[in-house]
Amino acid sequence: MVPLQPSHTRPARVAPLQVRVPVSAPHTGWGGSSWPLAKAVSTRGHLGVVSGTALDSILARKLQVGDPGGHLRRAIARFPDRLVAERALRRYFVPGGKPADRPFENIPMYSTRPPQRLVELTVLANFVEVYLAKEAHSGRIGINYLEKIQAPNLASLYGAMLAGVDYVPARQRRPKPPRASSPEGRQGRVPRARPWHSPMSAPAKARDREERRGALSRPGEPRRARARGEGHRPYF
Repeated sequence: MVPLQPSHTRPARVAPLQVRVPVSAPHTGWGGSSWPLAKAVSTRGHLGVVSGTALDSILARKLQVGDPGGHLRRAIARFPDRLVAERALRRYFVPGGKPADRPFENIPMYSTRPPQRLVELTVLANFVEVYLAKEAHSGRIGINYLEKIQAPNLASLYGAMLAGVDYVPARQRRPKPPRASSPEGRQGRVPRARPWHSPMSAPAKARDREERRGALSRPGEPRRARARGEGHRPYF
């Protein structure tokens, strides 16, 4: 999705119709577009978009600094599953905030089988962000995810939907257009990926090729056997 300024509009196609929807400019970094900004944009008639990147880590750290203002705890109190909400508060919330010399308690990283507490925290964090952005007004709120970070997206979407999110844009970085001076630019084509060149020297590359072909096999073996790699002698 092409970044847009809050005052700009972009055409959005719905079935055979074409409407113009004002869109805020979301930032996909950590808290780049948080719920106060999205709420302010939405209350002025535009589409406020919160950043959905690493909301689980942001929630855990804000709870550890004491949740200034109590906004997070107010949203957590409205989460449908009370057991999930209580477990998150019991683990991460520090009344008054942690000491300055004490490190944050990090959350686990996503893998093919993420721990249950990480999935619960992700659902809760996305619910909190969208709930606070939609609180006390009837404007539209979206949440933006990076397509290239896919592991937490299912849990993130579930939490955002529980809070009643209106739009879910997803974005990824696009390749830069070719320069006008390049052959691809003059022909209007997107440049192909260039082959990667190893820093290995040419003699080392040649030795590596010969080793792969079984050239270091025992002397006197038939040439056909060497070509097939039969009788290869380990060199390590």
